[in-house]
Formats: sequence, C-alpha cells, structure tokens
Amino acid sequence: MSTTTADAAGGLPNAPSFRPASVGPLEQKHMRHANYRAVADEGRITRTHWHVATANGLGWGFDGMDGVIFALVSVSIAGGAQLATVTSGILVFGLYGLAFIGGWVEQVGTMTGNVAAQNVGTVASLIMPTEAIWQRAAYFMQPSVMRDLQLSPFSSGALPSTAMVWWAVLYAVLALLSGIQAFRRRAL
Repeated sequence: MSTTTADAAGGLPNAPSFRPASVGPLEQKHMRHANYRAVADEGRITRTHWHVATANGLGWGFDGMDGVIFALVSVSIAGGAQLATVTSGILVFGLYGLAFIGGWVEQVGTMTGNVAAQNVGTVASLIMPTEAIWQRAAYFMQPSVMRDLQLSPFSSGALPSTAMVWWAVLYAVLALLSGIQAFRRRAL
C-alpha cells in the first residue's frame, strides 16, 4: 500500500493513534518506510522495537566498559607519575585482578548466603571498583529471564548499588586528579 493510498484511506492501517494533522513533513516522509511505521505504531511491540532495545543494551554495556577503562587509565596515570612504568603496570594489573577475584567471591557469597564472602567482595570493589561497574553494566545488558534465573556466568548475584557507581566515578576522578598533580611536580 503506497502512502497516497494510506492517506486516502484515512490513515495507516493498524495505527489508531495516527493523526495526519499532527504529523510534520519529516514524519510524513518517513511514513513511507515499513520500519518507521512499525515503530510509530504505539499499540504493539515489533521487531524494530527489539532491535532498538538490543542496541540500547549494547550501549549500556559499552558505557560500562568505558567506565572500567576510565578507572584503569586514571589509576595508571596516578601510578605512572609516582612509580616506574613497569611497577605502575603491575600495580594496576594487580588491582584489577583483586577486583575481578573479589567480584567472583562476592557472587559465590551471595549465592551461598555467606556474608563474609560478600563483605570481601564489597571491600575489593571499594579498593578497585572496576568489577562493580562491569557487573552493573552486565546486569542491564542481559535479558530479564537470564538475570532472574542466574543462568549466565555474567549474572550478578547482587546488583551493585548506585552509591557504588558514584564511588567508582569519584574514585576515577580522584585518581586522575592525583596523577595530574603528581605530574605537575615531576620533572619531565
């Protein structure tokens, strides 16, 4: 059905919310395409909606990885200003390993109900919050059935709180500022 035929019929089929008077020229141009009409129809969820939701989920994941990278680079800069290059690299790698292992210990502690293991994971996340950032991003990337049933190795037993995200941001910013200050005092 062409756009002309749809307009002559009084609007698009299966689109009760379509009001020609409220549609601008750009919307009219895009109404010729089936994918746009599928998204413009507010009455049902289509494949296009699922594609957009999947892309948004991947965006959340990449944002989470950006947060991890920012935290790691900030600590690398701070360490590189005060330590030898190799020593700084070993320190950052060790902190990342501590966070990773601490995150797994926290997950096992959550699944088994072991409070001490959960506390070990929380302390590791406070020392280096990269795993907490990743766990939160992974939580939002997964389908809800995988989160609820915890069928994936990426399923988080305990979702890191918003306070932990803010701590991660503060941690990375303070590490970066510390590195900048140290480089200002350092003879290059």
